[in-house]
Amino acid sequence: MLEVLILAFALSMDAFAVSIGLGIKGKKNISFIA
Repeated sequence: MLEVLILAFALSMDAFAVSIGLGIKGKKNISFIA
């Protein structure tokens, strides 16, 4: 159960970091991800 919580936390933090990156870098970050 603990591993699931850690994984969910890691995924949420990753999505949060990506959303911040998109907000700051805009199209450059999108092209980098793609």
